[in-house]
Amino acid sequence: MTEQQFRILNNHIGYGNPQAEVVFIGLEEGCKHITLLDNYNYRFANNNELLDLSEFHIHSPVPDMNHWFGAATSSQSTWGQYCKLLLMRDGAPFINANDKFNKLNYQLNDLGSITGNSLLLELLPLPRPNHNFWDPFLDCPNLGINEYNYYACELLDDRIRRIRDLLVARDRTVILHGKSKHQDALTLFNRILDPLVFVTDHALDGPIVASEFSLTSNANVRFLLTPFFGNGAMSNAAYENLSHLM
Repeated sequence: MTEQQFRILNNHIGYGNPQAEVVFIGLEEGCKHITLLDNYNYRFANNNELLDLSEFHIHSPVPDMNHWFGAATSSQSTWGQYCKLLLMRDGAPFINANDKFNKLNYQLNDLGSITGNSLLLELLPLPRPNHNFWDPFLDCPNLGINEYNYYACELLDDRIRRIRDLLVARDRTVILHGKSKHQDALTLFNRILDPLVFVTDHALDGPIVASEFSLTSNANVRFLLTPFFGNGAMSNAAYENLSHLM
């Protein structure tokens, strides 16, 4: 990968309305190994910091990107959970918010829309099949980036500062799900000298909790660190109670 190509990927931080009240933050976007080159080549032609989730994916020539929109028949697993939470936040009862077609409709028309009320951000710039994956194509010799020092790249600090600067533009609730990602997020914000400060734990359902943190620089940006949205880690009651905190 060239330096210019890496900088294009690093410039893109996510999808949605920069003024959204609700933000979902992931560690990085996913992709399939078999279509990695096509996925990246499509992204290299899009140098915007924020994009519309539906518009960006539906125009992709990569099947595992565009099939979640247009003629999609079901929501993507993680996005479907976001849609369910947002529907409940807007007042829908759980049974309606969890309906397959209601989640799909929200994904197609509202999730990550530049005119909607959600913002989907990624802490790291390189889409990968999993967090341990590396391919020689991802090496960037001009920036000294390889599989052994990717997380130490100084350009990542600039990315986290831009995410922080975007977040503090208004009061927001930021959802970070997946315990394996929590420490990565804490570490990255520590690196830019704006640590996330623990506030309290919110009981969602029995032992399931959402740990609330705030930015050192702005207590009105609330981070809710939750279990993973999948594999039964979150009960129905936990989703409902989380929606009330958003």
